[in-house]
Amino acid sequence: MKLSKNSISDINILEKVDFKELKKLDLNYNKISNINILKKVNFKKLKTLYSSSNKIYNIVVLEKVDFKKLNILNLNANEIIDINILEKVDFKKLN
Repeated sequence: MKLSKNSISDINILEKVDFKELKKLDLNYNKISNINILKKVNFKKLKTLYSSSNKIYNIVVLEKVDFKKLNILNLNANEIIDINILEKVDFKKLN
C-alpha cells in the first residue's frame, strides 16, 4: 500500500483496515508525527515499512509492535528525539 507524498498527518484510521496480507506499507513524505496506532494494527505479513520524511518524534511504540516478518524499517529524516528504545526491540530479521 503506497500512501507516500501526501499530506497525511493522522494515521489512526489504519486501526480499522485489515492488514493481515499486506507486505509493504509506504508512508514516506507525509506529515505524520504520531505512530502509536501501529501497536493496534495486525501486520502478520508486513515485510517493509517506510515512514521516512515525516515528523515522527517518539518511537517508543516499536517496543510493543509485533513485526515478525519485517525486513525493512525506514524512519529516516524524521524528528526522533530518543533512540534508547531501540535496544529493547528485536531487530534480528531487519536488513
